Amino acid sequence: MAITIFIPGFKTNRSDERHGDGCVIHSDTGQTLIIDGFDGGAPTTALVTYLKKHKYKDLHLMLSHPHYDHYKGLRVIMADSYFNIRTFFCYDPDTIKHGIGSSANGRSVKDDFNNLNTCISQARGRGAKIDYLAKGRNVTLGDIEFKVWRKQPTHFTEYDDGNAWAFTNDGSLCCYFPKLRFLTTGDGPNALKEAIAYFGEKILILKVPHHGNSCSMSNAQAARKAGCVIAYETNIESKGPGTTDFTAYGARRLIEQGVKVLMQNADIIMTASGGKLTVRQGGSTWTFDVPYDGKPARLYRVRKAWNNVNSQIGAYSILTNAKAAADKAGSAYGVFDWNGKEVYRAAGAKVPFLVRVTKTMDIRKGPGTSYGKAERKCPAGIFTIVEVKGDWGRLKSGAGWIQLGKTEKI
Repeated sequence: MAITIFIPGFKTNRSDERHGDGCVIHSDTGQTLIIDGFDGGAPTTALVTYLKKHKYKDLHLMLSHPHYDHYKGLRVIMADSYFNIRTFFCYDPDTIKHGIGSSANGRSVKDDFNNLNTCISQARGRGAKIDYLAKGRNVTLGDIEFKVWRKQPTHFTEYDDGNAWAFTNDGSLCCYFPKLRFLTTGDGPNALKEAIAYFGEKILILKVPHHGNSCSMSNAQAARKAGCVIAYETNIESKGPGTTDFTAYGARRLIEQGVKVLMQNADIIMTASGGKLTVRQGGSTWTFDVPYDGKPARLYRVRKAWNNVNSQIGAYSILTNAKAAADKAGSAYGVFDWNGKEVYRAAGAKVPFLVRVTKTMDIRKGPGTSYGKAERKCPAGIFTIVEVKGDWGRLKSGAGWIQLGKTEKI
């Protein structure tokens, strides 16, 4: 078993071309994660070509932050009927609402807010599960595992020069893949060293924030101290990484700390298996020791059937947690061990029962997002469920249905 990371190379006649970010992470367990999709141009085309060449149809997408050179490519992928969009990871749009205002900066943040909601709507229209990520989340997709850090500025002047781009950039999702010693950063954060300290683990490979631009000396020192050996930037520079005014602030600082910085003028391919991570670009190869050994993870998976991979709603290392998830989902779901053996089948949910709602949520007119929203929302509190269909429960009050996966059963 192996995990492969593909970062497309591209060519341009400009010496300082910024096309955003994007990469493919694929596990032989059948999971494919796309983090950002570039700007919809040449690099996006390279991503799509790679996916179709390898027949990777079932995709989990992640948007680090809602700037055009990250989300446009994901929208291209979502518009392509060749692909099945399983999950759309992003942060909650409401976490940037405080930046909306009447100033030019405020209007720019409003655009970001609207663009993020447009992406979410498109993903939902493709049948994807929307998963809002925040600091502290641990996500498992087969053998692909990552941890999340994010720090959204509270106002424009907290970081950088106080503009709207910095406000949104610095709130980018940062994801650390512990088995691969790999850290992605979106276009931020300015406080990269805080993310590194939060993860508290060795980092061998770093995606330089903001296309190679954003990495202060203190951040570069923190990365090197954490073990960083290779970093990559998405700029194309004729004289090498860190040679333009744009990347002098980021890539050059890493180079000064002894980190090898790669540009995306050729494909970068990383392959992890048997406790080794091999990085290749052109004729150059680097190999490192990593925790990923390629052996199937001993996880209990909650699915409708073992061969119905797309029905999976979770994977757990502890059997009791897997059983609880199956019970919450209903009798259509079973728990399967790492050999595919069914070890538990959920009984039909016994009603009525109580659930705790911790955050105001939508009430639907039927059991699913395809049904319209009720006129009022469900506030925080304790409520009685009298009927269950899939992940949806009907409120005793008759107001409608709420999604049980966003509640806590009492």
